[in-house]
Amino acid sequence: MASLAASTRSYITTVGAVNNDSISNLTTASSTLSTSLLRHRMRLGRYEDWYLGNPRGRWTDPAKKAFESANKILREELSSDDYNQIFLNNYCSIKDVEESLKKAKEKYNNKPEASRIHRWLFNCSERIVYYGSIFDVFVQHHPEYVSLAWGTFKFLFVAVLSYEELLAKISKAVSQIADVLPRTELHAILYPTDRMQEAVSMVYAKIIEFSITAIRWYKKNGFRRVISSIISPFSISFKDIIDEISERSRTVDQLANAANKAETRDVHTDLVGMRERVHQIMEMISMIHASQILQNEIILNLRDRESLCLNSQLEGIRDILMLQYTPLADQSLSHCVSMRNRRKRRAPIQIPTSEVLKLKQWLSDPSSSLLLAQGQGVRTSSSDFAVDFVNAVREKGYPIIWAFPSPIREEEERLSTESILRSLILQALALIPNAVSEGASPLRTQHFRNITSPDEWINILNHCLALIPRVFVVIDMALMQPAVYSQGIDGRSFHLVDFIQRISEMAHARPGGQLKVLIVSWQFEKTTLLDSNEIFGKEQIATDAGRRVDRLMRRPKYKAVVRRRNEDYTKTFKSTMDAVDKY
Repeated sequence: MASLAASTRSYITTVGAVNNDSISNLTTASSTLSTSLLRHRMRLGRYEDWYLGNPRGRWTDPAKKAFESANKILREELSSDDYNQIFLNNYCSIKDVEESLKKAKEKYNNKPEASRIHRWLFNCSERIVYYGSIFDVFVQHHPEYVSLAWGTFKFLFVAVLSYEELLAKISKAVSQIADVLPRTELHAILYPTDRMQEAVSMVYAKIIEFSITAIRWYKKNGFRRVISSIISPFSISFKDIIDEISERSRTVDQLANAANKAETRDVHTDLVGMRERVHQIMEMISMIHASQILQNEIILNLRDRESLCLNSQLEGIRDILMLQYTPLADQSLSHCVSMRNRRKRRAPIQIPTSEVLKLKQWLSDPSSSLLLAQGQGVRTSSSDFAVDFVNAVREKGYPIIWAFPSPIREEEERLSTESILRSLILQALALIPNAVSEGASPLRTQHFRNITSPDEWINILNHCLALIPRVFVVIDMALMQPAVYSQGIDGRSFHLVDFIQRISEMAHARPGGQLKVLIVSWQFEKTTLLDSNEIFGKEQIATDAGRRVDRLMRRPKYKAVVRRRNEDYTKTFKSTMDAVDKY
């Protein structure tokens, strides 16, 4: 047993080392995964500025400067009425410009010689929506910028409505600019970066510059306009602005293209990082799975070793118990069953029906208690009843232990209270082998060494029975009386009343109840000189109908009637066990 314990300790030490290695491997894998995540974040940070907006960013200065400059120039160049038409009237939108173009087309629609201007007006009205991709970017944060842009366009088309040549040139220029405008609004939404905002603002500024230049050109007097058209025609004057707008529009497209590439690169990097993480996670899962398999094997091995240790403990306890004379329960039960069957063939004894009802009532009560079953007229009726009771309980599968007389007469001389208690303890250990591992103080072999009194044996019996949720104990006084008598001869002061008292205390002190102790005896008060009412109260039944039945059983006719009724009696007696099922 010592070698088994040493082997178990060595095995546990090895298991601890294996577990430490597993934990170390998992920690290393987790650290590698964290490092991979950090590297991935660092890679992601190199390109995200190209396509992710700055939450604290704002529109840059070009649009603001263009707005302020246009406001100043228009205030200087236009009359108060014209200026107020742009700035002080209601908010201007694309609908106002479309309405102005509609009126211009209606005016020149019926003039055959105006086909050229009509064509440019049509192109302009078709393309004016392209400006919305630039202006709508500013709607949320700077609606005044948008109103200025649409307001200057509206002013131009209204102001030059009567000047056919000038209207055609302005319409042509507006159409040409619209052709080079990108889908700026989509780019600005997809990639709201500082670079994109700067580029969109520059396009807006150049459109405002075109509007202001056109208004200035219009505001020249007739003579100056003629001279300007000779020196620098309208189309040449605006060519540089149109080229710059085209260039800056391409810049917006190029930025969007670069942002798309940067985002694609980060997505690729992200996917590579995800593959790395998935690979590392799969490795961790494999390690965890392998660790779980190892731990399961360790647990099974530990359970096997624990079972070996428990069995070793139990064997050690049994060996200690059997060092001294201990009655064997199965042997005594077989002997009593054999004697009962022999007597039943000669003269079957049945307990009265009223006593069966008392027994059923006692069994149906879930509280722990003692019951005295005593013979009144037939000396062996209580022993036969005890055998029937044990068999009925065992058929139901309930835990039960017993103390019955031994078949060997010579062994009665070796009987003692301690030997009977050892027999009961052996039976209890067979019912609950985990008594050596469960409870606040599991049983060990040292608990059974150097025991000097029946009280100590009763304490161990109580400890064992406390681990069984429901248990029956049957004790035949025909066994206890000679055992206590032999102790009295040896000079040890442990009497029958002491034994019954301790058993009663054990039952009533049991938490949760369900310890049923059956004491069987022939005429209890006469044979033990104890007061049955004081000990058992009303919990008493008779196992026969008295001496009268004993005399009647000598008559063949009466005996034949009893034999015929014996089968029904057996069923009735066994049915009393059904009362136990209710709790």
